Amino acid sequence: MCAVLALAFAARSFGAEEHRHARGRTLVSAAEPAIELTVASGLRFEARVPFKLGSFEGERFVFVDADDKKALRRLVIVQFEHVTSGSSEIYRYDLTHGRERGGLRFITNSFAFPGARQSVASPKDEADHTNNALLAHGFTMPSVWLAARHVTIADGDRRRSEMIVFYMEGRPDLTIADVYRGDEPTPMWRAEKPALEERAWASFTILPKQP
Repeated sequence: MCAVLALAFAARSFGAEEHRHARGRTLVSAAEPAIELTVASGLRFEARVPFKLGSFEGERFVFVDADDKKALRRLVIVQFEHVTSGSSEIYRYDLTHGRERGGLRFITNSFAFPGARQSVASPKDEADHTNNALLAHGFTMPSVWLAARHVTIADGDRRRSEMIVFYMEGRPDLTIADVYRGDEPTPMWRAEKPALEERAWASFTILPKQP
């Protein structure tokens, strides 16, 4: 529980020394990449969630849109991740045909998954850490999240850092059986993906950060 609360209060504990910081609708990153990202109206910064997974570590900045009862409607999660110094891993995305935004090129995919109902005592990945932080803040989640993921290389040819922007829409009217039959998307979900991805692009803007 102490670890969960530490994540919950991280949202408001920034100092001038921080490499990245967020407030309101705006996130500023000093490097890898050096950008200013602004989310759409109705979303606001709620939590910073650090994580470490084997040879990779990073942090997530979580922006929320919720109703008066703290039921989540939308999320934008901006994830910065890098390979730790002792590893030879690199990120291997092919961005040749990606979509440009703020001087960066992103590739996109979309997927759906159930909303978390309770916290996880031993988080196994960044998603568990994020769910724990949001639940600790008193939010409730929909039965299903529809999500689009935009990913880019954050450090050019080095390929040791990435940035991901997740856009998620809560659908309390759906179950996972409505969006997948086994591992295959249903006709409804296939039809809805293009519009979701366009709403995802509309949910944030990026400007290169001035030196």
